Amino acid sequence: MRIDEVIVKQGDQWCVKSKKKDRQGHHKNLGCYGSRAGAERRLGQVEYFKHAKESAEQNIRSANVGSYENQ
Repeated sequence: MRIDEVIVKQGDQWCVKSKKKDRQGHHKNLGCYGSRAGAERRLGQVEYFKHAKESAEQNIRSANVGSYENQ
């Protein structure tokens, strides 16, 4: 399951980690929570805003293309 790839148990907490690694080979910590449900909720937030940003950028590109056609 995809969720298991980015939610890991560290000690007594569940941490959300990015899939990409930095130069040192570590994953970016996106938050640690006392329960797996809390970590899954955070993962949902991360995914929502990641896709919202992509959608906003696409809307801006579409708006710019339309404005050039009207000139």
